[in-house]
Amino acid sequence: MDFFPSEGPVTGDGTGLFRTAHRIVEHSGISALIEQWTRADRGARRPGPTPMLSEVQIVALMLVLTLNRRPPLFTEMRDLIRQADAQSLAILDIVLPESLSEMALYHRAYNTYRRLVRLMNPEPGSLYRTMTKTEVADRLASRDPETSRLHRERGHAFSNALLWGTWMLLPRKVRRQFKGDIAVDATVIKAPARGRGHSSPWSSSDPEAGWYKRDGNHDGSGTSRAATTYQRRSDSLIWGRDLHTAVTYGDGVPLVMLSATLDVPGKRLAENALACVDALRSRDLPVRHFVSDRAYLPGTKATDLALPLRARGHRLVFDYDRSEHALGRQAGSAGAILVEGQWYCPSMPEPLQDASIDFFLRDDGDPRRISKQTYAERLRQREPYALHHKERPDSDGFTRYQCPAVGASATVKCPRKEPHPAALDRPLTRIHLPLLVNPSPKVCEQKTLTIPPSAGAKYEQAYPYRSPDWQAHFTTGRQSVESMNKSIKDGKFSPVDDAELRPRRGWIAQLISLVVMIAATNVRKILNWLYAQIGVSRIAAAPVRRQRRREATKGWTSAPNAPPAAAQA
Repeated sequence: MDFFPSEGPVTGDGTGLFRTAHRIVEHSGISALIEQWTRADRGARRPGPTPMLSEVQIVALMLVLTLNRRPPLFTEMRDLIRQADAQSLAILDIVLPESLSEMALYHRAYNTYRRLVRLMNPEPGSLYRTMTKTEVADRLASRDPETSRLHRERGHAFSNALLWGTWMLLPRKVRRQFKGDIAVDATVIKAPARGRGHSSPWSSSDPEAGWYKRDGNHDGSGTSRAATTYQRRSDSLIWGRDLHTAVTYGDGVPLVMLSATLDVPGKRLAENALACVDALRSRDLPVRHFVSDRAYLPGTKATDLALPLRARGHRLVFDYDRSEHALGRQAGSAGAILVEGQWYCPSMPEPLQDASIDFFLRDDGDPRRISKQTYAERLRQREPYALHHKERPDSDGFTRYQCPAVGASATVKCPRKEPHPAALDRPLTRIHLPLLVNPSPKVCEQKTLTIPPSAGAKYEQAYPYRSPDWQAHFTTGRQSVESMNKSIKDGKFSPVDDAELRPRRGWIAQLISLVVMIAATNVRKILNWLYAQIGVSRIAAAPVRRQRRREATKGWTSAPNAPPAAAQA
């Protein structure tokens, strides 16, 4: 390793934190982004005087604060600059004038921050007074939608660049082990303001946040409480925003957040998921599995998320609602049936098609209810009826499948197909005459079948539902993204869930505070992973001896200060 990061007030010394922040900013490329956006907005106008602190230095100082587990506030930044030695400030190319009051230092930093905000703010306008809902509506109507869209894209590009800077702290060998497996989820971020009900004439002091509810797609704008005056309860609804995140999962790499977007709760789920995915594609990272909860897949329209993800090369892994329309048989194409994400022969027995329905949805007294062992056996019995992949999907998403009774790799014996000589010596699942579909569908008349991407697009996925491969990816991916959401809200460090640590209102102010806090969590995850997997110390790059399990558990099996056996004798 050519560089070892630092994090925390105990294990991270002053210069180490500054060097880590500088390394993140350097690898992120935000300096070039800010310069490009500034030139575009300035146009032909001449640049003004050079400020004492640049926008990049402000971001680096925020990172130093969060790496030190302090909130990214300008009072904290003022104290940090005053307390830091010249060697640490020199790492960020900061040179302070000899005579500068604390108030002047605060305003120099804050004015530079405001210039950074103007480059990316899709919600221009002062938030220093409470407005009526009519005033907020007039402000929204007067905005240029194209400018707001551009600034929102800039904000997400800025935040994802910083997250990329933390990813680049890993050794190159570790980064190359990443296979492209990501898990996407959303977590609520409380706004530093309270919401207002529909009956109130006043708007929130953070007016463009939204209501979040725990269940469904998290959109709480239409609930009864949001339609009434504000009540001081937080058990049902939260006024805030959804942070959509994409994290790594699997062996070989640490759990790191690679990209994120910030939006109103329950809105534009597909668009935000694709934005997270495309942020990774722009970095030329490999593409493999995509794991999400039911709100994304299959909760969104197939044309909005599932089909675009497959076109980008992702293998989808997700769960289904516990309902009869989502489990069992889901779609069909030319006679082939889609059962819980996989294409099967139409002659597959109905008990096998309805295995999940009989296990999850039947009441205890229903004779059709099956046990866990029977359910696992029926899932295994589905395997011979699955259509075989003949070719990979083409550029348009069309996939060729082969009948399971055709060829040397046949898995069933069907009265309508002549068995291949190479398959005669193998035990095959027999399809009985009463199970044959009449009249004979297209899939039974041909050896191969081409299925379009639109057929079953909402429910099709990479692995058979509840199979070992499905369990491995879905369980690991969901646990990883939930673990990361818990880590960024961990109160022992810099929790993003504490609105008092990020009191500046508005979308861009919240995004900047969130991303520097998440970057510190990424660094902490990387350090813990390096210590556990590679065997390096948290305070130096020297190898350390890992404690054996019997040494770590010795105190539980032997009494302390026990007399020697010889003495007892």
